[in-house]
Amino acid sequence: MQTQVAQQATQLSELKEQTEAQPSATPVPPVPPTEKADQGSPTGVPGPAPTAAEPVPVATEVGGGEAIDSGPCELIAVDEVTVYERPHTTAAVFGTMATGFRVQPEARTADDWWGFEPGVAQAANVGVFRLRWVQQTAPIRLEGSCGEVSEVVPPPPGVCFTMPMEDVLLLASPNPSAEVMATLTLGDYAAVVGRSDSWAMLDLSVGNTAQDVVGWIPAATLNMNGPCDSLPAVEP
Repeated sequence: MQTQVAQQATQLSELKEQTEAQPSATPVPPVPPTEKADQGSPTGVPGPAPTAAEPVPVATEVGGGEAIDSGPCELIAVDEVTVYERPHTTAAVFGTMATGFRVQPEARTADDWWGFEPGVAQAANVGVFRLRWVQQTAPIRLEGSCGEVSEVVPPPPGVCFTMPMEDVLLLASPNPSAEVMATLTLGDYAAVVGRSDSWAMLDLSVGNTAQDVVGWIPAATLNMNGPCDSLPAVEP
């Protein structure tokens, strides 16, 4: 029995010496935790970071196109454009707008004419008569907030108008003591249908006063615009 125990102790001692003599195993680095997959990726692989959407430019058209982007409204000539004194193709031609010319319109009409200040001296003209006009069907491009441009009642072509610089009384007859039919103020205009040396007859139904009245004003208060050289003579 003692011999068997001694043999087992000898074997265990030899086994321990062999184990300690062997090189130790290379340590394995810890495995990092698996990141959570991108919820928007169908494959479970994180997708690219989202990028900010770029603004889409608003295209403007030539000949009737109106931009809807922001900023002041600008009218740009894409080709040479005929400019009229009044918003109608039968009106007198003011001149030609060169290609590339830019201007800010100040008024528009219901039938899509655009009016702008021509940058010339106009001491006697007031209101809408200071503007020159181009048609939207012309070779132009519009940029900016053109929908905010004010719509106006334009003077028709071929009519002589008076545009008072101050308040003017329209009388029922050519007499200073006659009944007052209406009062014209700065910015109003009305058709002159005849005149004498001292008086002028007006028709307010042709103009922007929205009144259907015919009456008289002193000729000295006239401030005329248009074909006024051949007005018919009227007797008071």
